[in-house]
Amino acid sequence: MFCYDFLLIFVAVFFLSICSYQDIKTRTISNKLVFYFLIVAFLLKLTQAIIQNNFSILLSVFLSFIITFIICYVFWELGIIAGGDLKILLVISILSPQITIFSKTFPFFAIVLLFLGFLVLAPYIFIYSLIKLFSKPKRKHLRSILTKSKATNTLTTIFALFFINSFLNIFSIYLSFVSLFVISFILVILFSKIIILLKNKWSIFLLFILYFCLFFYSLISKTVVFDLNSFVFLFFTIFTFTIVFSLTKIITEEVLVDKKKIYQLQDGDVPTHNYYLIKNKLFSKKLTFKKTVKLLITNQYYKDLKIDSKKAGGLSKEDVSFLKKHYKKNLSKKISVKKTIPFTPTLLISYIILLFV
Repeated sequence: MFCYDFLLIFVAVFFLSICSYQDIKTRTISNKLVFYFLIVAFLLKLTQAIIQNNFSILLSVFLSFIITFIICYVFWELGIIAGGDLKILLVISILSPQITIFSKTFPFFAIVLLFLGFLVLAPYIFIYSLIKLFSKPKRKHLRSILTKSKATNTLTTIFALFFINSFLNIFSIYLSFVSLFVISFILVILFSKIIILLKNKWSIFLLFILYFCLFFYSLISKTVVFDLNSFVFLFFTIFTFTIVFSLTKIITEEVLVDKKKIYQLQDGDVPTHNYYLIKNKLFSKKLTFKKTVKLLITNQYYKDLKIDSKKAGGLSKEDVSFLKKHYKKNLSKKISVKKTIPFTPTLLISYIILLFV
């Protein structure tokens, strides 16, 4: 049994190694390679079931394949993974269908491999992004965090947290820190929406009036108005969360984005905008994740869509030809493309890690 398991592991590592080489060199995964290994993987598991006289192996393979296909297909539709990654994980779902977690066996090894791949990749992207963010060309984006509007929002947040903290103290409402953080965060967002409606003009004054009412009530009821320790801790928690969110937005929209001229485009480049062909005119539009999900649910996403930016696999040769043909009079026009790195090597590293876990 040990030798047969070793053979399956060897085939999986060999397959991931070939795919990693292809991904690094050409940024594509051969369909023929995947098809051949799908056949090999199934024959190996069928042989294992016959030798061990255990046909439940085939049931686990079937469940693993179906679960992997459904989850990865959803991820592919949302643009989280490329089509090549989906095909690779389907092969792995056959070769290594099961994983043991807390002494229980589950038929979704490939899904665990995928999520571990994200975790392995995250530190590299984070460090790379920070290095780029603090370089001279990108350093200007850091200043955007310290703009006047951001300073006003920070000041308003302080007042909002002041009000929340005082309200809870005056009415003796005791919450765990997690509950306090969630409620405070929601209320801070609510205050921010009010500020937008009031156009910042009366926001501070409104909070001051509310706080004065609380303070007046505390004098009548003789209750403690303010707890400095919890306020400071809560403020820095939300402030840190906000800074991290702002940095993440800058990294995804500025640092991990390049400008390319039309004639420089290659298949595999991932545009940041969708391209729609309406009445022989090409329009570009950048969709938020929320808008994307909404359009997918209402079956409106693909209406007039010519080039889909959410596909992690990027532009096809046909897409590149279409753009070059459409902009033949302006091939120097620049479009935004996402910086991408090969993901298959990450799956190989993650697979090796799982062997020793």
